[in-house]
Formats: sequence, C-alpha cells, structure tokens
Amino acid sequence: MQEKSNEKKNLSISCILLTVVTIFSLYFYQERETKSLPASIEPYTETAVILSDYIDFEKSIYIGHKSDHEILYKNYADNYIRSVDLNTQEQQELIKLDTQTNGTMTTFDYKDNWFVWSESQDAELRVGSSIGENWAVYAADLRTGEIIFVDGENDFFPKTRNFDPHPWSLSVNGSFVVYASYTANEDGIYPAIKIYDLNNHKLKLQIQQIPCKSLLVHHL
Repeated sequence: MQEKSNEKKNLSISCILLTVVTIFSLYFYQERETKSLPASIEPYTETAVILSDYIDFEKSIYIGHKSDHEILYKNYADNYIRSVDLNTQEQQELIKLDTQTNGTMTTFDYKDNWFVWSESQDAELRVGSSIGENWAVYAADLRTGEIIFVDGENDFFPKTRNFDPHPWSLSVNGSFVVYASYTANEDGIYPAIKIYDLNNHKLKLQIQQIPCKSLLVHHL
C-alpha cells in the first residue's frame, strides 16, 4: 500500500516537473521568435487603465507607470520618452534618448526613474541572425536627463562573428543594472554576468574563465 502511495506521489511530482519544463520551453521559444518589442503589461490594480486610450502602439511603446496616475511611453520616430497624466491627459517630454551609437533598441527596463536599454545597428533584429553590430547599453536618469554609457562594442570584438554579444534582456533595481553578455579583451571573448553601479559608474564582471574561441569568426 505504501509502495502504491509512493508511486502515485512520484508520478505527481514528475507530471508537475514536466509541466513546468514545457511552460518554460514554450516561453523561451516564443521569446526567440519575437521580432519586435511587445508592450509591457502591468499587473491588474484598482488603477488599471486601457493603455491604448493614451498611447498609439503603432508609433510608440509603453515603458511603465511613473506613479499611480502617470504612465511613460517612448515614441519610435523622435525617440522621446514622455509622461501622460491619466487624469488630465496632459503629456510632458522627459528626455530624448540621443546616444553615440543611435542604434535600434532591443530590450529595456524601467524602475524608480531609471530607464536602461540595449541597442545595436543590426539590419535584422532577431535571435539567431543578429550579431549585435556596434552594440551598446545605456542608462537614463529621468529626473536629471543624464544618459550614461554602461557597456558596448570594443575593438576586441571581431566584426565578422557568429554570435550576438549584446544583452537581449536586462534589469535595473536600485542603483544597479544587471545583464548577461560577453566581454572581450586581449585574452579572448568570455560570457559574463555584468553588474553596473549607477552611483559610482563602475562595471563589475562575473566571467566564465574559459574563452569562447569558437565565437571568434563567422563561418560563411
């Protein structure tokens, strides 16, 4: 009787694990096939709003809630981040995302007045075909208008390559920006977890010690 109970318990655990693995697999497959950035989705609250009443999603992308009555969005054409007051519908230009690379934004995060993003100059932005040409990571302080260069392409990255070194996801929390990427120096190219301190403008690396020699040259 105890054996049957254990078998049922093990079967239940196996089913749960299989379900979790399937969900994650479908999520990552869908993420890899996504060509453009989706609008972020806020959790339902009492102050939930229909974002399309305030943002034209054909021309802009939703960034987040600045407060319980203000939302932020970025316009594709002029690259401005604007706020919208949900009560008065008044809009305000906060910052223009002018950068040295002026690439196409591939991912972003927003929290506590910090907007961070990665960009590249790839002609086609898609996992598997992008190489992160002239990639960069930036952080913008929406309170002061300051734009900080966090990380990006250097001369140690080969121009022809079969990998994309720029981050396809990142996160900002407090004064830290965290993302997975690559670092390149005279010793080679390494996968790395990177942490950037927005207070002292320092980048810290947690590097995998084995260089990725197979990533050096793009094989035609």
